[in-house]
Amino acid sequence: MGNLEVDKNKLERLSRVFHSSEEILFDDSSRFILMSDCHRGTGDWADTFAKNQNIFFVALNHYYKENYIYIELGDGDELWQNSKMCDIMREHFDSFWLMKDFIYYTVIMILQKEINRF
Repeated sequence: MGNLEVDKNKLERLSRVFHSSEEILFDDSSRFILMSDCHRGTGDWADTFAKNQNIFFVALNHYYKENYIYIELGDGDELWQNSKMCDIMREHFDSFWLMKDFIYYTVIMILQKEINRF
């Protein structure tokens, strides 16, 4: 398979994801927190998130209470170095527990905006 064919397949997959993605409308009153490169691991010496997990939890808790929408841009979990997501989730249970609340809250906010459009 040539590089051009591989690139075409990637472009087609990205296009499908883009066109099926939920649109989040925002204005000057919208509140977003964007996180990237958290690198959650399994708690071993290579887990660069472990030293910052308390700060992350306190910050996320603050943003949740202030009604922000949480968006994680990428490299949240170290799946290149760890083959089992459950090991990462077990190590950073508190963070995933709080992110779950953000997901629920964000879905409710999107639904309320959609209902208000009618």
